[in-house]
Amino acid sequence: MNKHPVKVSVALITYNHAPYIRQALDSVLMQKTDFPFEIVIGEDCSMDGTREIINKYRNKYPELIRIVTAENNVGATKNVIRTLESCQEKYIALLEGDDFWVDQHKLQRQVDFMEKHQDFNLCIDDCSVINERGNLVKKSRVPTEIKKKGPILNYSDLLYYTPPTVTVLFRNKREIIQRAGEVNNASDHFLFYVAAQKMKVYYNQVISAAHRQNSKSTYNPLSPSDKIQKHSLPNLNELSKMVDKSNRKEKKALAYGYAIAYANLFLFAYDAHSSNQMKSAFNNLIRYDLQSHKPLLPITLFRLFKRGVKRLYNREKAG
Repeated sequence: MNKHPVKVSVALITYNHAPYIRQALDSVLMQKTDFPFEIVIGEDCSMDGTREIINKYRNKYPELIRIVTAENNVGATKNVIRTLESCQEKYIALLEGDDFWVDQHKLQRQVDFMEKHQDFNLCIDDCSVINERGNLVKKSRVPTEIKKKGPILNYSDLLYYTPPTVTVLFRNKREIIQRAGEVNNASDHFLFYVAAQKMKVYYNQVISAAHRQNSKSTYNPLSPSDKIQKHSLPNLNELSKMVDKSNRKEKKALAYGYAIAYANLFLFAYDAHSSNQMKSAFNNLIRYDLQSHKPLLPITLFRLFKRGVKRLYNREKAG
């Protein structure tokens, strides 16, 4: 342990991550920094042995690891908020128990940038996507549009784009966490927007982490359509309350977020053979397309055409 003041609290959120939690913790412990850091683990009464594993790590690294938990399960959102509230250092880095970092200089690199650039409040990287077995699904999780806009993003970009949680580091400001805690089922998207509001976001294209698609998580069991209806749209509704209605850039960015959601709902409804849902999603897509001035309708119809061709091909092949 060196003499530099502690600068980073790593907020590690976990629930039933026994097969993966060691890899997550080891990826933090491998970090090479010129400052100490702490690991604050939010453990929500796992039933698969996760608690026993992190207790062993805490006993081995008592100066590094603190565990935040309770006698009863509190749910994903409250677990996140209470963990963030327990983070006391200048910066907070986020990690979930089934994800892990692959860059041993992640914390050092992000902190160095934030120390030199006081007008930035959020620092993000890219990450790969893997499945439960650890096999690569996608090399990059960041969309091309964001890559082209980087490295400097505006907070309004976060009205329609959610950075990979596993890569995020932000300044620890109590009002950010308090504001997120006041919203029912506040998502990472909401937290990041609040953290970046009125300030800049730095995006580095380096692949610093791996995000795992975990079918046993509280989020992934939902169908793609349900994810949008139960998470994305309610989250956008909360963000809409914060948007400066006199700011055209913010209004258009929010409308673009809605358009993305309804474009995907339209295609998922087609996949589910639901004409009523297709009609509703299509009407909303047109509505928000007109407001965003970044029309998604042409590409959405092209994607629909490709789905239709594939459906006909599969039908003929089966017949």
